[in-house]
Amino acid sequence: MTITDKVSIQFFDIKQHARVGPIHFLLADAGVSFDTHRISQHDWLHHRQELIRSNKSPYGGLPVVEVDGRSYTQLLPTLRYLARRVGKYHAHGAEDEYLIDAAADVALDWINDYSKAHIAPSANEGIQHRYRDEQRPRYAHAINHYLSRHNGPFLLGNEVSYADFVIFSIIVDNKDFAHKDYPHIEAFVHNFEKREGVRHHLEQHLKH
Repeated sequence: MTITDKVSIQFFDIKQHARVGPIHFLLADAGVSFDTHRISQHDWLHHRQELIRSNKSPYGGLPVVEVDGRSYTQLLPTLRYLARRVGKYHAHGAEDEYLIDAAADVALDWINDYSKAHIAPSANEGIQHRYRDEQRPRYAHAINHYLSRHNGPFLLGNEVSYADFVIFSIIVDNKDFAHKDYPHIEAFVHNFEKREGVRHHLEQHLKH
């Protein structure tokens, strides 16, 4: 199974990769073309009601991915679905499946706390300090541990999984993050950003 029709992605018009970043990186790495539709804060309330009414996003959240006329929401299930559609980025056994699912869960929690500290309207210095001093080091420690499980720069060694895109996306958003303090994360970033599709998407993202 593969993806032949162009994919359409709706997401918030913000400068960070946030929750849509992993989807962009996975599709770019797989060589799948996609259209992007940025939703402004001004248009969001009206657009949210339309997403709920049409059941494209029954609970009314972004991002929304449309493939072959069907809509997909919820980041991690959507990434797993896309991985199966392109025939890669998934584990080949129970232990490795646990590993990438656990790492993806932690990385998504990291994205959520980063968003509360740096994107949400309620963000303030206190939230940002707690994120920088308490939350981020804990997430980085866990991800560094997961990346140490195999002999290779990625979660599954030399093979990329869907969870690696979640990890890369949140690390890229943390521009002041010191990779050198976490050797497995540093090796991961060094190798991941060399991937042609990933590098191309990073260049395109900087233009917006």
